[in-house]
Amino acid sequence: MQELKSIYEITKNFDGFLFDAYGVLVDEQGLLEGATELLSHLESIGKPFWMLTNGSSKTVADTVKRYRNMGLPFSVDNVITSGALLSDCLDQLTEPGQAIGVLGTEGSHQLVRDAGRCPVAITESKDFDILVIANQTDYDFVPALDAALSLAIDRIDRGLNFTVVLTNPDLFYPKGENRFGITAGSVSLILEECLKLRYGSLPPNRIIKLGKPFPPMFREAERRAGSKRLVMVGDQIYTDIKGANDYGFQSVLVATGLTGREMLDSLDDSLKPSYFVNHLKES
Repeated sequence: MQELKSIYEITKNFDGFLFDAYGVLVDEQGLLEGATELLSHLESIGKPFWMLTNGSSKTVADTVKRYRNMGLPFSVDNVITSGALLSDCLDQLTEPGQAIGVLGTEGSHQLVRDAGRCPVAITESKDFDILVIANQTDYDFVPALDAALSLAIDRIDRGLNFTVVLTNPDLFYPKGENRFGITAGSVSLILEECLKLRYGSLPPNRIIKLGKPFPPMFREAERRAGSKRLVMVGDQIYTDIKGANDYGFQSVLVATGLTGREMLDSLDDSLKPSYFVNHLKES
């Protein structure tokens, strides 16, 4: 691991840059220092960049609109969300028009519609065998999770299929200085651990995970870039850094989000970033 004084030291070393959103470019308070300046610099030297976000509460168009309103130069061509991977995943699991249970926002429901399926609220229907866990908000948490667990156990006990598609594997995220919140990964983890307690283990592919650190998002980034000489800039070891390292990308840990420098010495080498930097500012 190389410790950088500035991320600008490596801007010419790669064919493209991949950025996480929360904790790297923004938090719930707004833009993080240095974000817009770094992206402008990359544009000026002809280096393409993409946002890779596990967020799946909005459509890609709405995600782009939100970040452009904050002053970040993104378009639908260089934003890859975990929700955008949903269509290909569902094509492998279901026929068009099938009902899909959804835990998430209206934007999460729209992602399922855009994939050619019919989203249903889990507390209103039991006529589905695939549950998409996309977000932790905009539904009555405990009743919805109770309904999901009950339906999963009922179907598994009867020898029927029940598959969870988790678009956002993040467990928590930075909301601002010393403030954090849980995400969809924590919702799925509750369900997963309950099912493990009942059945001992879960069959392969019972829970399908799409976002970082899993390969689909990095595979899509490589496809768009036409190169594997990419570097992932993130703030989370077990999603951004591990995912990039496992896929064969270089990685940069920036200390403006969940992980500080003090954690790195105790990590296995496979989890350490290629580079560490305190922030995205030029100096």
